[in-house]
Amino acid sequence: MSLLVKIPLNKEKNIHIFQGSHGKYYTIENDSQNDSTLSTINDEILKYDIHFPIEWAEDENEYISLDIQSTVGPKYCNNCIEYGFYNGVFIGYCANCALLLEYSRGNGLLPTGEEVSLETSAFDLTNISEENSMWNTYLLNCKKEEIGDVALKENYEMYKDLPPLIPMDK
Repeated sequence: MSLLVKIPLNKEKNIHIFQGSHGKYYTIENDSQNDSTLSTINDEILKYDIHFPIEWAEDENEYISLDIQSTVGPKYCNNCIEYGFYNGVFIGYCANCALLLEYSRGNGLLPTGEEVSLETSAFDLTNISEENSMWNTYLLNCKKEEIGDVALKENYEMYKDLPPLIPMDK
């Protein structure tokens, strides 16, 4: 993995785009200081597939749906951490978060790493739509072989289940 380019997102944060062994991915980082608002898992900055919309990566803090205030995505949801990654990079929301998002950002990923589809019989498929599938929207024309990085996958698998680290000063 190597840094390709750094692009300013706003006054505080930059998008870092990397080339992985399989495909490009990005992180959103604050280069000037340690920022507790950055998306992390176990103090490791989240890596998103290059096709995953940046505005969604930034918009995970709060999402109000079904009259319930909820947080979605890998920064907050253990199912997204477990099911939403492929080759060490985040590619899509779990089935629970997809429901909270009213399937507007994909139909949700299952424990098998596959997206919920009309062939899936374990879920209420009333609101599932093939048009909303991540493979028909932001991952259109992308192959799984073009996603992620071998080293990131190994690192992700090794550390994803650990609790957050406790800072030495506490």
